[in-house]
Amino acid sequence: MITNEQLNKIFVTQNEQFVSVLGQSYVASILQGDVSSGVLLLSNERVYQKGRVFNLFGQSFYSESIINVADITGTRYVQLSNPRLLILFFLIIPLILYFIFRKRLFIIEYPGGYVAVKASWYEPREIREFQKAIYKLQDSRQAYR
Repeated sequence: MITNEQLNKIFVTQNEQFVSVLGQSYVASILQGDVSSGVLLLSNERVYQKGRVFNLFGQSFYSESIINVADITGTRYVQLSNPRLLILFFLIIPLILYFIFRKRLFIIEYPGGYVAVKASWYEPREIREFQKAIYKLQDSRQAYR
């Protein structure tokens, strides 16, 4: 589990409080500088993203982003696949290739664009919990206005 000391190094202000993480198993590797996977960390103020992100064409690149929770306009969970593989082959091998090369992305949208992280290894339950945490946080912030 991530410690308060580590969180204080990540968070913009000391007032921020940890809410949720998507990619719990990758947090330790990200903190040690490994960027082979993407992690989303949610505080009561911001979403912190570090690691590999994807565009909607399936291309990946390294990114670090900080997004204010108030600016988030939506979230999506998509699965990208290449059905042409099924057309080329007719037996088991193409099915295996199809499932190996498909990509699932978790996307956070905000007025300036979006951040998409590979979510193929996250369980749908973990993704839904992270989405709910974002929306609960936004709802609670609106109640104070």
